[in-house]
Amino acid sequence: MKEELAKILDENLVNLTKNMEPFEVMVSLQSRNILSNYQVQHIRSLSTSYAQNYDIVYYLKKRPDKDFDAFVQALIETSQDHLAELLVPKSKSNVELISSKEEDSVPFLAMGDFEDELDTVYDYHHGAFRKCLIICNEHYLSEAERSDQSLLDKLKRKGAKEDILKVEELFRNLGYLVDLRMDLNGEDMWSVLCNFAADEDHSEANSCVLVIHSLGDHLHEDTFIACDGKLIRMKQILTLFNAFNCPLLAGKPKLLFFICDRGNDKEVGAVVQRINRTNPSATNLPRSVSPSEESNTDLCRISNDVSKVNLPLQCDFLVAYSTSHGSVNWRSTTHGSWYVYALVSVFKRHARHMDVMRLITRVNRMVAERFESVVFGQRYKQMPSPTSTLTREFYFFPPNNEL
Repeated sequence: MKEELAKILDENLVNLTKNMEPFEVMVSLQSRNILSNYQVQHIRSLSTSYAQNYDIVYYLKKRPDKDFDAFVQALIETSQDHLAELLVPKSKSNVELISSKEEDSVPFLAMGDFEDELDTVYDYHHGAFRKCLIICNEHYLSEAERSDQSLLDKLKRKGAKEDILKVEELFRNLGYLVDLRMDLNGEDMWSVLCNFAADEDHSEANSCVLVIHSLGDHLHEDTFIACDGKLIRMKQILTLFNAFNCPLLAGKPKLLFFICDRGNDKEVGAVVQRINRTNPSATNLPRSVSPSEESNTDLCRISNDVSKVNLPLQCDFLVAYSTSHGSVNWRSTTHGSWYVYALVSVFKRHARHMDVMRLITRVNRMVAERFESVVFGQRYKQMPSPTSTLTREFYFFPPNNEL
């Protein structure tokens, strides 16, 4: 960086180190490849925001001139315009200083409004062994029937395998060690789940992911059907991973994705008018993609504080159901399920800089607005239904920063 730009940073070092909210700026700079994963981890390991801000400026001064503008833009994007204004008038920056605040906007809750900024985000320093288990039941046949290839092809859940290969690739790129299991009977499915919950590698992980893509039972809601017809309730799985039964994951985010029918209801939806943000006089109806599609009917606290905290057993879960309670999960025989398509699309595009709840909200919207199925003239919709007991924000921080 040119000496004149470095000098501007030095002249404002006191204000930057004292007043800057480091985390969101750090995320923005990492998403632009200005800070490396190693540098981010080092900065986050520092105990005070003053030290974190000092190192952000230190690393920035070693970067090319263009990254000065990126830093100013990061301040603007994180509603720290007062700091950006200190830098821009004195520089030859090409950044257009536009305030992110609006007169009638909802007040912005800055990281500094919390006593400890880092305590609002899950720890991610330990992540070398974070694991993802994927279970996909594609064929519902007996062992004898599986030897008949024509029967195997005819009765498989078409589109399920395509789904799961996309999900496997996604979580590998997000930095998880993925274990994919196909076509499990009830006993094997429960055994695999128990072994995953008891995996000692969770002690070195910052999170875990579980994906189950299977038939759901229409008579017993929120129940998976294994390949031999045996039932496994989703509630049993949640209990298996709670803080008492799975202490190595206590205080760490557990992300569960359940892709199946949760009943036999088919949502018909409703036509709504939406105000166009750029043209208030215009209206946008929900977009409609994918014609006639097949229905899938067939605990220690992670922080610098070592004091113990008493937490609820079902704390730190995100359970992302692909559809709402009592409803079917729609699936294309060629492209896979609507939910997986949206999940992979959104995560690939935004997981570098968004926390998981913002990602899931975008998945909800994409499924709700962009997909519908037409069966005998009736249009059907689908609404994902995530539930969260997460107590902090969770960012994936992909290791290669490219998805």
